[in-house]
Amino acid sequence: MTVKKPFEQTKFVKTTKLFTTSKKTFEEKIASFQGNKKKSCWVMGWGKAVLTADGASTSRYLKAVQMRIITDDECRYFLSQQNPLYVNYSFGARAQMCAVGLKWAESDCQGDSGGPVYCKGHLLGTVSYGFDCGRGDQPAVYTKVSEFLGWYKTFKKPGSTRASVMCLKPWSCRVIVILVLLVKAIQHCITYSRRA
Repeated sequence: MTVKKPFEQTKFVKTTKLFTTSKKTFEEKIASFQGNKKKSCWVMGWGKAVLTADGASTSRYLKAVQMRIITDDECRYFLSQQNPLYVNYSFGARAQMCAVGLKWAESDCQGDSGGPVYCKGHLLGTVSYGFDCGRGDQPAVYTKVSEFLGWYKTFKKPGSTRASVMCLKPWSCRVIVILVLLVKAIQHCITYSRRA
């Protein structure tokens, strides 16, 4: 991935950090958050937030919610209550992790897909999918950034753990690497589903 000229850093154009570019170390960092009730992460997006007569509409403003990364076993248990296909589901094999809101009625929602999952100021994953928004017993599923570190290394500067963030306007800030990672995640899921 190349751009004609580097992005100019402004109050709306920033960089985002990764914990590391080592997949093993990154996975260890993710594991340190899983099931740890004292560690939480932030999930952001412009997804559904405002209830209207015909449901919910997307937010005009970037919203953030604190989430707790849960273990794969917890996620399997909760999601299998919704869909029996999750009883033996392997989140690790699909580069996925799960989280629940710190508060019962808070979570990401439709329209937040591709948004960042930040833990201690570092990008850990991107919003992927879920069944019900704002239910403490319904985890959301995220794509782990660690799965795509090899690809990421092909275009970042040597020694850097930062990726560019671009905002066209203050209200439309998007993390470029997250969008590209989302495309890569979709490609990964398509490839995986073809194998199954």
